[in-house]
Amino acid sequence: MEPTIVSLIRQQMPHLDAVSPRNALPDLGFDSFSFVQLVLAIENAVGIEFADEYLSYMRFDDVGELVAYVERCASARSRGAA
Repeated sequence: MEPTIVSLIRQQMPHLDAVSPRNALPDLGFDSFSFVQLVLAIENAVGIEFADEYLSYMRFDDVGELVAYVERCASARSRGAA
């Protein structure tokens, strides 16, 4: 899942040379608006829906936490579909 999320981040922030799980989202240039755009891209790419309380970039300390949240959502979705 991490490569997918990193790819979506780089598509939205093409000026970035590298993205790692330890990068804080504001340090990468994300603000409220750009984070919602990223959320929509992730939802479309992965087939999940972010809970309302996770629609703020400030909810995640870094890219790794975002990836972990998306993985939990995708896992829950696949368990529900089984």
